[in-house]
Amino acid sequence: MSDSPYILVSGATSHIGQKVVSELSKQYNLILHGRRLEKLVLLSDVLSIDAKYVYWVYDLTNLQTLSSDLCTFLDSNSITQIKGFVHIAGDMSVFPLKTGEYNDWLRVFNVNLFAAEEILKVLIKKKYKNILDSIVFISSTYAHFGGRGQTAYSASKAALESFARGAAMELAPKVRVNSIVSGGIAYAESEDEYFVKMKQAHPLGFGKPDDIANMVEYLLSDKSSWITGQSIVVDGGYSISNL
Repeated sequence: MSDSPYILVSGATSHIGQKVVSELSKQYNLILHGRRLEKLVLLSDVLSIDAKYVYWVYDLTNLQTLSSDLCTFLDSNSITQIKGFVHIAGDMSVFPLKTGEYNDWLRVFNVNLFAAEEILKVLIKKKYKNILDSIVFISSTYAHFGGRGQTAYSASKAALESFARGAAMELAPKVRVNSIVSGGIAYAESEDEYFVKMKQAHPLGFGKPDDIANMVEYLLSDKSSWITGQSIVVDGGYSISNL
């Protein structure tokens, strides 16, 4: 797929990220982002055998140099044909409102919101934007309903969705920007009381990484060419059970 355009995927080593890049590697070249090279290298086991990809090892809390560092990375790899960007990277730090420090909040917002903004600013530069057409942010039902100890996370994801709507207006008609509001994704079963309670709160049970990956693939494709500025809920009915 040497002639295929690239998709930049942040947080590619997460559970959802792994499934997303596995599916996307069948159609696109990939820029795989993560904080640790050793974890990125393991992704080769889930990618298409014909996939072409590069690793971008970076700590997204380094906001002051993120833009210039990303430009340097893209130039050094001779990458200009970028079709899409999927922001999966996230900081889900749990801390009570009364004990959270400014730096705790800043770290969460840096990764969940500001890093997405800085990356997008690079991708819409004239040098890279010639085929850019779809941006997908991964949000959470916490942005809509909140949760104990999740004040910063909830606020950052709500801000990310609002940012997506603003960017969708600003970048139309060339670039579409959407958010996926993910419900609970389970990676293993548990008999823990809280796990069981949360699973029951989802009418269709917990989701799988595949459920989010399928929506990402759809939003990057031409099949969603008339969809922008939307927060698309993929939550197994959790939101309707909490109305």
